[in-house]
Amino acid sequence: MNKVTQTQGAKKKKFQFPHVFVILFSLIVIMAILTYIIPAGEYDRQMTDDGREVVVDGTYHLVESNPTDFLGIFQAVHKGMENGAGIIFFIFIVGGAFGILNATKAIETGLSTVSNKMKGKEILIIPVVMVLFSFGGATFGMAEEAIPMILILVPLAIKLGFDSLVGTSMVLVGIYAGFTAAFLNPFTVGVA
Repeated sequence: MNKVTQTQGAKKKKFQFPHVFVILFSLIVIMAILTYIIPAGEYDRQMTDDGREVVVDGTYHLVESNPTDFLGIFQAVHKGMENGAGIIFFIFIVGGAFGILNATKAIETGLSTVSNKMKGKEILIIPVVMVLFSFGGATFGMAEEAIPMILILVPLAIKLGFDSLVGTSMVLVGIYAGFTAAFLNPFTVGVA
């Protein structure tokens, strides 16, 4: 009886998606193999009057191929993290700061205080919260990190007499309005 149940359990086991590191390593191996197949090429570049290096149109030409060796596959992650260290550590710092704010419930307490002070003027809380979130999007690039804030603002909106769409919109519209018109956001201003 026990063997039958084990066999049925084995048959019911469904496909499990591979771990993210398996997927990443597979992509690295595939790209390393493609360095042997796809011919290497580049465009000529020139400096503009304002000091930027730009690609010269119509100058693509083949160059000597430099395929990845076996050890290069294993060095790819390290070199990529080394080249992207500025962005990686910035995300760590922003994520840590947001984690601290979330763990201390500073944002939730602040919103609760605002809702208590806005009794009778509940409609004004919408632009106030949206402006606060837009500053987060415009200054340090808060975007996807604010999705958990929906879980705080939807009950707040319902408590104030609005529906859940208003709570969701206060976060998303505010964040992405600020992100779009960012003046200090390193993800948009820095890239531009």
